[in-house]
Order: sequence, then structure tokens, then C-alpha cells
Amino acid sequence: MQGIDRIIVCPSQSQFPNELSQILHTLTIAKKIHFYKEVGSTQDLAISIVKKKFEDTHGTVIIAERQKNGKGRIDRKWISPKGGVWLSVILKPKIKAAQATLLPIVAALAVCDTINQKTRLNSKIKWPNDIVIEGKKVSGTLVDISIDSKNIDYAVLGIGINANVDVTNIKRYIDTNSRKRALEMTSLKKELSGKKVNIIDLSRILLEKLEYYYLQLEKHYSKRIIQKCRQRSETLNNLVVVEQQNESFECKAIDIDSDGALIVKKSDNNILRIVVGDALVRRK
Repeated sequence: MQGIDRIIVCPSQSQFPNELSQILHTLTIAKKIHFYKEVGSTQDLAISIVKKKFEDTHGTVIIAERQKNGKGRIDRKWISPKGGVWLSVILKPKIKAAQATLLPIVAALAVCDTINQKTRLNSKIKWPNDIVIEGKKVSGTLVDISIDSKNIDYAVLGIGINANVDVTNIKRYIDTNSRKRALEMTSLKKELSGKKVNIIDLSRILLEKLEYYYLQLEKHYSKRIIQKCRQRSETLNNLVVVEQQNESFECKAIDIDSDGALIVKKSDNNILRIVVGDALVRRK
């Protein structure tokens, strides 16, 4: 995989993308790298690029040193100061539209593997898109998908990792209604007792892991992906609260099915499928 010619777009003239390119072993993902000191949102920028349709954008990566308006699920703001990994990847998946629900799992598994390999910290997936260490959120993923008829036009995978971020400073930017979430935030640096991680190497591992799982999905190895997700899950076999439309109820998370939906059992023994995007799920 060495020697791949990568296109680098870097208005700031930073050495980050060049150093990353030199150590990166991917064939498709990061064939083109955009790097910025600051953007509003890597996700928004990636979507605007792919919508222009004037070039082959499959595998393009947008990386920012910091984001002013980083995005989380359900329009939540993701605080993104310098010291984290903030990136979005444009994909043109050769999979059925019905399999698009597995893309968040692909992203979450890539993050988990990256953290575990780089730091040996035991990270887990909090269904569907959060990565936690000892119950504290260290990373989140976001997937925007455009489906044309029965085909996926494009998918943009957004990933944020609190690597060397000082989470105590982040709390200053969180509004009162979100303060509980801020108290549950952590960073790799905090979990490593103040030791910083190499952001370039962390980004390298992440992109390589992402390509690995993405290719697994394209090769129809979805059963392997789901099984790995079950093994990495922090949600399964625990009591959770599901907030769906105008109702909220307690239940037990018992499985993740073939398309990534969470299977839960209510107190009356009724079994429900919770599809990504249809509800909020939190540990009781």
C-alpha cells in the first residue's frame, strides 16, 4: 500500500497532512486529504464537496484542527477544540441501500479498535454511535446518507475523538441543559493520567481501521461486523431507557440484529426493534 499518490489540499500549509500521508496505508480512503486549521464543520464541508459532483470524491477525507460548529446526532453541538481528531470521510458505497444502517457500526468499530490499539484503553460502543471508556463518552460518530431510489448516492462519516482535549475547559462551552452530558465526557489524555497521544498516528490508525471495516461491508461480511459490534457493546445486557416520539420506557437491551437495530425486551416481555434514528437510548 505504500507509495499511493495522494492529493493534499491544505490552505494553512500545515505539515500535518503530509506527515499523515507518509505513514498512511490505505488504498481508497484518504486518497485525497483536505486539512484546515479551522472550519465550521468537517461534516458540512464534506457534504458540500460531494454535492458539487465535479470530481470523484470517494475516499476524500476532511480534517480540521478545530471546529467552530462541530455536529453531533440530533443537531447537538460537538465541542471541537485543538487537541482532538475531527474528520469526515466521503464514501460512495457499493452496497445495498438497506445496508446503509450498518455504516454507523463500521465507524464505531473503527474508533474502538483505534483507541484500543493506540492506548490499550478498553473502549466500548454505546449504541448506536458513541464510544465510551468506563461509561464516559470519549468519541462520537455521525453518518449522513443520500439515497437515490434503491442505491446509495453517497455517505459521509463524521468522527470526533477527544484525544488530547482538556474536558474541564469544554464544560465552559456547554449550556445548562447539556451540563449532565459534559460531566460524562472524557478524553484519551485524561484516561491516560495526563499523557498525550500522537494525533497524526491516531488519525492514521483510524483511517486504516475505517477502510478495513468498510471493505468488509462491501465484501458482504456484515455478520462479522455485527458480531464484533456485539462483543464491543456497552449497551447489551443492560437496562436502558428508550425515548421514542411521545413515550419513554425502561427495557433491557438483548441483541443487535443483522441491520444494526437494537433489540430490547420490555417488562411485559414484549420484544421491540429500535432502529437508528428512531429513538434515543440511554443507560438506566
